Amino acid sequence: MDAGRDSDGPFPRVVTLAAGTLLVAVAVSVLACGGGSSVAASGSTGSTRSAGNVHLEHLFGVQPGPRLFDATDGATIANTGIGTVRIGFGWLFAQPRPGPFIWNRLDAEVAALAASGIQVVPQLGGASKPTTAPVESSTQRKAWKAFVTAAVERYGPGGDFWRPVAHGPSPFHTRCGCVAPAVPITEWQVWNEPNLTNYYTPEPSPAAYAQLLKITHSAIRKADPNAEVVLGGLSDGGRREHDIGAIGFLKRLYRIHGSKSTFDAAAIHPYARGVSGTRSVIKAIRAVMRHRHDEHTPLWVTEIGWGSAPPNGFGTTKGIRGQRRIVERSMKMFLHERKRWHLQRVYWFFWRDPSKSGAVGQLPCRICYSAGLLHSNREPKPAYRAFKRVASRAP
Repeated sequence: MDAGRDSDGPFPRVVTLAAGTLLVAVAVSVLACGGGSSVAASGSTGSTRSAGNVHLEHLFGVQPGPRLFDATDGATIANTGIGTVRIGFGWLFAQPRPGPFIWNRLDAEVAALAASGIQVVPQLGGASKPTTAPVESSTQRKAWKAFVTAAVERYGPGGDFWRPVAHGPSPFHTRCGCVAPAVPITEWQVWNEPNLTNYYTPEPSPAAYAQLLKITHSAIRKADPNAEVVLGGLSDGGRREHDIGAIGFLKRLYRIHGSKSTFDAAAIHPYARGVSGTRSVIKAIRAVMRHRHDEHTPLWVTEIGWGSAPPNGFGTTKGIRGQRRIVERSMKMFLHERKRWHLQRVYWFFWRDPSKSGAVGQLPCRICYSAGLLHSNREPKPAYRAFKRVASRAP
C-alpha cells in the first residue's frame, strides 16, 4: 500500500526481521494456555464442528505482545473481563535440540494465566527452521506429530501438567503456588499466517499447509478426541512475491480433498485502515465459506489491532485517542455482527507494549511498538478502558 493512500482497505504489515528471528518473536508474542478425565489414547479423526451458540463468554481475548504473560498480567486480564488469550507454542521452546521435551517456558506462561482462570489457545509453531513447515520428510512429520501429541497430553484435559504427582501437587499448582482449578487447553491453532512468505517458507502452499493441517489434526484428536482445531490465521497484509491473499488461499485450501474436515474453526487477521476495511475482509471470507457449504463453521479473528503511536500514512497507527475510538468501533461491530458471521473469538494484538529500550528495529510490524492496550509499564491506555467497558458488557 502506498503511504498516502486514503482508502479504508487492508494494509500491509512491514516485516523487518530475518525469518528465523521472526517466528521466535511471533511465538513469544502471539504468535506465535480442570478436568479430571484421562487423556485418551486414541479417538475419532472426524470433525466436531458445531452450528450451536457462539461462545459469547469468551468472545474477546488478547495476546501478549513481545513478552511473555506473567501472573500480574493474568490477574489484570481476568479483571478486565477477558476469559481467553492466544499465545505462541513454539516447538523450538519445548525441544530446542533433539532429545526430551523441556516445558519450563510454556509451563510458566500457562500457569500464570490459569491461576486467574484464563483459558489459553496455543498457536502451534515451528522449530529449528521456524517458518518451514515440518512436512518435507517422514522424519520431520513424525517429529512434529510427537511434539503436538506431547503438548496435548501435557496441557489438555487430564494432562500431566494438571495432575498431582506422587506425594505432591501438580506441576501447575507448584508453578503458580495457588489452589486454583485446572484450566486445560481444549483448542489448538495450527501455524500462523500460512499464506505469507514471512511465516511459511520457502513459499506459501495451500497443498503443503493442508498436509500440515491433516497430520496435526490427527495428532491432536488422537490425544484428545474432543479438542477443536483452529485454522492458522490468514492475513491479507502480504506484499512479497509469493504471498497469497487470504481469500485466494482459503479458496485453494477448500479445493483440496478432505481439507474441510481437518479444522473446526476458520481464522482471519483482517487488518485494515479502519473498521469498514475489516468488515469487508470478514464478509469476503464468510462468502468463500458459504460457497463451499461451510457457513456453519465458526470464524475466529485471531489478530486485530491498531497502534497508539502518532498517525502514519499507512493507517496502522491512530494516536492515543484514535486507538481508543477504533477499539470502541471495532468491538461494537464484532458484537453486532457476531451471529451473522458466526464469530466465536476476537483477539486484540497486543496486550502490552514492549519496553522502549532495545525494541527499535526488532519487531515484525509497524504497530508492534504501540498496539498494546497497556503501556510497557502496565499503565492503562484509553484504549484499555474502552476494551474493558465493551468486553465486560458482552452478553
